[in-house]
Amino acid sequence: KISEQIKIENDIENLITAQTNSKCLVTYNDDSIEVVLPKDTLDDKSVIKIKDIIVSKTKLTADKITIIETK
Repeated sequence: KISEQIKIENDIENLITAQTNSKCLVTYNDDSIEVVLPKDTLDDKSVIKIKDIIVSKTKLTADKITIIETK
């Protein structure tokens, strides 16, 4: 189970990095996911793309996704 979560985290990180051109960190557990990105990475379009990526790779709904920009 843990190895599957790590694979999903890596897949999501790679897809988000490709979409935003920024490194990110993804933490995934059974009922939520958190994405951390560098400051000034997000706009409305990228948030939607990130949520779409996560929903397509997991069984989570958008309300279980937290996206954070670091300082």
